[in-house]
Amino acid sequence: MLLFLTLLVLVSARTINTSSAISASATVTTGLEKGLVISANVILKGLPCPSFSELKAANFTLVGTIVYSWFGDWEWKKIGEWINAARSGGFSVFVNFWAEPKTAMTWIKRLVSMGVDVIVWDEPISRYNVAQSQLLSVIKAGLKAKASLLFVINEYQSANISTLYKWTAPYPSVRIATDSYSDKTVIDLGINLALKYGKTPLSWLIFCVDEMEFPCYKALSEWISYVKARNLGALFWLVDSAGTWQAQWQQVAGF
Repeated sequence: MLLFLTLLVLVSARTINTSSAISASATVTTGLEKGLVISANVILKGLPCPSFSELKAANFTLVGTIVYSWFGDWEWKKIGEWINAARSGGFSVFVNFWAEPKTAMTWIKRLVSMGVDVIVWDEPISRYNVAQSQLLSVIKAGLKAKASLLFVINEYQSANISTLYKWTAPYPSVRIATDSYSDKTVIDLGINLALKYGKTPLSWLIFCVDEMEFPCYKALSEWISYVKARNLGALFWLVDSAGTWQAQWQQVAGF
Protein backbone atom coordinates (compact mmCIF):
# COMPACT_ATOMS: atom_id res chain seq x y z
CA MET A 1 0.00 0.00 0.00
CA LEU A 2 2.87 2.36 0.73
CA LEU A 3 4.03 1.99 -2.86
CA PHE A 4 0.67 3.14 -4.18
CA LEU A 5 0.44 6.04 -1.73
CA THR A 6 3.88 7.23 -2.75
CA LEU A 7 3.12 6.95 -6.44
CA LEU A 8 0.00 9.05 -6.11
CA VAL A 9 2.00 11.94 -4.68
CA LEU A 10 5.24 11.75 -6.62
CA VAL A 11 6.06 11.36 -10.26
CA SER A 12 9.24 9.33 -10.46
CA ALA A 13 12.17 9.85 -12.79
CA ARG A 14 10.98 9.95 -16.36
CA THR A 15 12.61 9.63 -19.77
CA ILE A 16 11.86 12.84 -21.64
CA ASN A 17 13.82 15.71 -23.10
CA THR A 18 12.48 18.71 -21.19
CA SER A 19 13.70 21.14 -23.84
CA SER A 20 11.36 19.65 -26.41
CA ALA A 21 7.60 19.21 -26.63
CA ILE A 22 6.07 16.16 -24.99
CA SER A 23 5.68 13.49 -27.65
CA ALA A 24 3.15 10.70 -28.07
CA SER A 25 5.93 8.18 -27.45
CA ALA A 26 6.81 9.57 -24.01
CA THR A 27 7.40 6.98 -21.32
CA VAL A 28 7.51 7.08 -17.55
CA THR A 29 9.79 5.26 -15.17
CA THR A 30 7.96 4.31 -12.01
CA GLY A 31 7.17 1.40 -9.73
CA LEU A 32 4.30 -0.44 -11.37
CA GLU A 33 0.86 -0.82 -9.86
CA LYS A 34 -1.15 -3.84 -10.86
CA GLY A 35 -4.83 -3.79 -10.06
CA LEU A 36 -7.82 -6.06 -10.53
CA VAL A 37 -11.57 -5.60 -10.30
CA ILE A 38 -13.69 -8.50 -9.12
CA SER A 39 -17.40 -8.37 -9.92
CA ALA A 40 -19.70 -7.82 -6.96
CA ASN A 41 -21.76 -10.80 -8.13
CA VAL A 42 -18.67 -13.01 -7.97
CA ILE A 43 -18.13 -11.97 -4.36
CA LEU A 44 -21.79 -12.10 -3.34
CA LYS A 45 -22.45 -15.49 -4.94
CA GLY A 46 -19.09 -17.10 -4.20
CA LEU A 47 -18.34 -17.72 -7.89
CA PRO A 48 -14.92 -18.83 -9.19
CA CYS A 49 -12.26 -16.20 -8.59
CA PRO A 50 -8.48 -16.04 -8.03
CA SER A 51 -7.65 -16.30 -4.33
CA PHE A 52 -5.81 -13.54 -2.47
CA SER A 53 -2.76 -15.79 -2.27
CA GLU A 54 -2.85 -16.30 -6.04
CA LEU A 55 -3.15 -12.55 -6.57
CA LYS A 56 -0.16 -11.94 -4.30
CA ALA A 57 1.87 -14.49 -6.23
CA ALA A 58 0.91 -12.69 -9.45
CA ASN A 59 2.17 -9.37 -7.99
CA PHE A 60 -1.15 -7.58 -7.74
CA THR A 61 -0.95 -4.56 -5.45
CA LEU A 62 -4.54 -3.33 -5.73
CA VAL A 63 -7.81 -5.24 -5.64
CA GLY A 64 -11.28 -3.86 -5.94
CA THR A 65 -14.93 -4.48 -6.55
CA ILE A 66 -18.04 -2.55 -7.59
CA VAL A 67 -21.03 -1.22 -5.66
CA TYR A 68 -24.49 -0.61 -7.09
CA SER A 69 -27.59 1.37 -6.20
CA TRP A 70 -29.62 -1.82 -5.71
CA PHE A 71 -27.47 -3.04 -2.80
CA GLY A 72 -29.36 -3.91 0.35
CA ASP A 73 -28.04 -4.54 3.85
CA TRP A 74 -26.80 -8.06 3.19
CA GLU A 75 -24.92 -7.04 0.01
CA TRP A 76 -23.21 -4.18 1.84
CA LYS A 77 -22.33 -6.54 4.71
CA LYS A 78 -20.82 -9.10 2.33
CA ILE A 79 -18.82 -6.46 0.45
CA GLY A 80 -17.60 -5.04 3.77
CA GLU A 81 -16.34 -8.47 4.81
CA TRP A 82 -14.51 -8.82 1.51
CA ILE A 83 -12.91 -5.39 1.89
CA ASN A 84 -11.63 -6.33 5.36
CA ALA A 85 -10.27 -9.64 4.08
CA ALA A 86 -8.49 -7.96 1.18
CA ARG A 87 -6.88 -5.34 3.43
CA SER A 88 -5.84 -8.07 5.87
CA GLY A 89 -4.25 -9.83 2.91
CA GLY A 90 -1.97 -6.84 2.38
CA PHE A 91 -3.71 -5.20 -0.58
CA SER A 92 -4.81 -1.64 -1.12
CA VAL A 93 -8.55 -1.89 -1.70
CA PHE A 94 -10.59 0.21 -4.10
CA VAL A 95 -14.27 0.34 -4.92
CA ASN A 96 -15.62 1.38 -8.31
CA PHE A 97 -18.98 3.05 -8.83
CA TRP A 98 -21.03 4.98 -11.37
CA ALA A 99 -22.90 7.87 -9.76
CA GLU A 100 -23.93 11.47 -10.03
CA PRO A 101 -22.29 13.80 -7.47
CA LYS A 102 -24.99 13.65 -4.78
CA THR A 103 -25.02 9.85 -4.77
CA ALA A 104 -21.23 9.74 -4.99
CA MET A 105 -20.89 11.74 -1.77
CA THR A 106 -23.24 9.37 0.07
CA TRP A 107 -21.38 6.30 -1.13
CA ILE A 108 -17.96 7.73 -0.38
CA LYS A 109 -18.90 8.31 3.25
CA ARG A 110 -20.16 4.75 3.53
CA LEU A 111 -17.10 3.28 1.81
CA VAL A 112 -14.73 5.29 4.00
CA SER A 113 -16.44 3.84 7.06
CA MET A 114 -15.82 0.38 5.59
CA GLY A 115 -12.06 0.97 5.28
CA VAL A 116 -11.68 1.53 1.54
CA ASP A 117 -8.30 2.98 0.55
CA VAL A 118 -9.11 4.19 -2.96
CA ILE A 119 -12.32 5.48 -4.56
CA VAL A 120 -12.72 4.85 -8.29
CA TRP A 121 -15.35 7.14 -9.86
CA ASP A 122 -16.19 5.81 -13.28
CA GLU A 123 -16.62 8.28 -16.14
CA PRO A 124 -18.38 11.12 -14.29
CA ILE A 125 -18.16 13.54 -17.21
CA SER A 126 -19.14 11.27 -20.08
CA ARG A 127 -21.93 9.59 -18.09
CA TYR A 128 -23.26 12.46 -15.96
CA ASN A 129 -21.82 15.64 -17.47
CA VAL A 130 -20.37 16.51 -14.08
CA ALA A 131 -19.19 20.11 -13.73
CA GLN A 132 -15.86 21.12 -12.20
CA SER A 133 -17.48 22.45 -9.03
CA GLN A 134 -19.42 19.22 -8.56
CA LEU A 135 -16.39 17.01 -9.11
CA LEU A 136 -14.22 19.00 -6.72
CA SER A 137 -16.95 19.07 -4.08
CA VAL A 138 -17.00 15.26 -4.12
CA ILE A 139 -13.20 15.09 -3.84
CA LYS A 140 -13.18 17.57 -0.96
CA ALA A 141 -15.96 15.69 0.84
CA GLY A 142 -14.00 12.45 0.50
CA LEU A 143 -10.80 13.98 1.82
CA LYS A 144 -12.72 15.53 4.71
CA ALA A 145 -14.08 12.11 5.60
CA LYS A 146 -10.62 10.52 5.33
CA ALA A 147 -7.53 12.64 4.78
CA SER A 148 -5.55 9.73 3.31
CA LEU A 149 -8.28 8.76 0.83
CA LEU A 150 -7.11 8.37 -2.75
CA PHE A 151 -9.15 8.85 -5.92
CA VAL A 152 -8.91 7.35 -9.38
CA ILE A 153 -11.23 8.95 -11.92
CA ASN A 154 -11.81 7.09 -15.18
CA GLU A 155 -12.56 8.54 -18.60
CA TYR A 156 -12.20 7.25 -22.15
CA GLN A 157 -12.85 10.36 -24.24
CA SER A 158 -9.75 12.44 -24.94
CA ALA A 159 -11.39 15.81 -24.24
CA ASN A 160 -12.74 14.58 -20.90
CA ILE A 161 -9.38 13.14 -19.91
CA SER A 162 -7.70 16.48 -20.62
CA THR A 163 -10.40 18.28 -18.65
CA LEU A 164 -10.00 15.99 -15.63
CA TYR A 165 -6.26 16.53 -15.53
CA LYS A 166 -6.79 20.29 -15.59
CA TRP A 167 -9.49 20.23 -12.90
CA THR A 168 -7.61 17.95 -10.50
CA ALA A 169 -4.12 19.42 -10.97
CA PRO A 170 -4.02 20.83 -7.38
CA TYR A 171 -4.93 17.46 -5.86
CA PRO A 172 -2.00 15.00 -5.62
CA SER A 173 -4.35 12.38 -4.15
CA VAL A 174 -6.32 12.22 -7.40
CA ARG A 175 -5.22 10.22 -10.42
CA ILE A 176 -6.79 10.00 -13.85
CA ALA A 177 -7.04 6.58 -15.49
CA THR A 178 -7.73 6.11 -19.19
CA ASP A 179 -10.27 3.42 -20.01
CA SER A 180 -10.54 3.49 -23.78
CA TYR A 181 -10.60 -0.13 -24.95
CA SER A 182 -10.70 0.76 -28.64
CA ASP A 183 -7.83 3.22 -29.16
CA LYS A 184 -4.37 2.56 -27.70
CA THR A 185 -3.21 6.10 -28.38
CA VAL A 186 -5.44 7.34 -25.56
CA ILE A 187 -2.92 5.66 -23.25
CA ASP A 188 -0.25 7.99 -24.65
CA LEU A 189 -2.50 10.98 -24.07
CA GLY A 190 -2.76 9.99 -20.42
CA ILE A 191 1.01 9.69 -20.14
CA ASN A 192 1.60 13.08 -21.74
CA LEU A 193 -0.93 14.83 -19.54
CA ALA A 194 0.45 13.16 -16.43
CA LEU A 195 3.89 14.47 -17.26
CA LYS A 196 2.45 17.94 -17.86
CA TYR A 197 0.52 18.06 -14.59
CA GLY A 198 2.98 16.21 -12.35
CA LYS A 199 0.85 13.11 -11.85
CA THR A 200 1.42 9.40 -12.44
CA PRO A 201 -0.59 7.91 -15.33
CA LEU A 202 -2.67 4.78 -15.13
CA SER A 203 -4.55 2.73 -17.70
CA TRP A 204 -7.32 0.15 -17.68
CA LEU A 205 -7.22 -3.00 -19.79
CA ILE A 206 -10.27 -5.21 -20.35
CA PHE A 207 -9.87 -9.00 -20.34
CA CYS A 208 -13.48 -10.21 -20.12
CA VAL A 209 -16.30 -10.22 -22.66
CA ASP A 210 -18.31 -7.09 -21.90
CA GLU A 211 -21.26 -5.85 -23.96
CA MET A 212 -18.94 -6.31 -26.91
CA GLU A 213 -15.53 -7.75 -27.61
CA PHE A 214 -13.44 -4.60 -27.55
CA PRO A 215 -10.19 -4.38 -29.54
CA CYS A 216 -8.35 -4.50 -26.22
CA TYR A 217 -9.96 -7.83 -25.38
CA LYS A 218 -9.40 -9.31 -28.82
CA ALA A 219 -5.73 -8.24 -28.91
CA LEU A 220 -4.94 -8.29 -25.20
CA SER A 221 -1.33 -9.44 -25.60
CA GLU A 222 -0.69 -6.51 -27.96
CA TRP A 223 -2.25 -4.03 -25.53
CA ILE A 224 -0.31 -5.47 -22.60
CA SER A 225 2.91 -5.12 -24.58
CA TYR A 226 1.94 -1.54 -25.43
CA VAL A 227 1.52 -0.67 -21.75
CA LYS A 228 4.68 -2.51 -20.72
CA ALA A 229 6.71 -0.66 -23.36
CA ARG A 230 5.71 2.57 -21.63
CA ASN A 231 6.60 1.22 -18.18
CA LEU A 232 3.07 1.93 -17.04
CA GLY A 233 0.94 0.41 -14.30
CA ALA A 234 -2.38 -1.16 -15.24
CA LEU A 235 -5.77 -1.95 -13.79
CA PHE A 236 -7.55 -4.99 -15.22
CA TRP A 237 -11.30 -5.22 -15.86
CA LEU A 238 -12.90 -7.71 -14.82
CA VAL A 239 -13.32 -11.05 -13.05
CA ASP A 240 -16.90 -11.41 -14.27
CA SER A 241 -19.72 -13.64 -13.05
CA ALA A 242 -20.08 -15.26 -16.49
CA GLY A 243 -16.54 -16.62 -16.18
CA THR A 244 -15.24 -15.18 -19.46
CA TRP A 245 -12.26 -13.77 -17.50
CA GLN A 246 -10.69 -17.22 -17.33
CA ALA A 247 -9.88 -17.39 -21.05
CA GLN A 248 -7.22 -14.65 -20.82
CA TRP A 249 -6.32 -14.88 -17.17
CA GLN A 250 -2.80 -16.21 -17.73
CA GLN A 251 -1.87 -13.08 -19.67
CA VAL A 252 -3.25 -10.88 -16.90
CA ALA A 253 -1.54 -12.85 -14.15
CA GLY A 254 1.73 -12.64 -16.04
CA PHE A 255 1.65 -8.84 -16.50
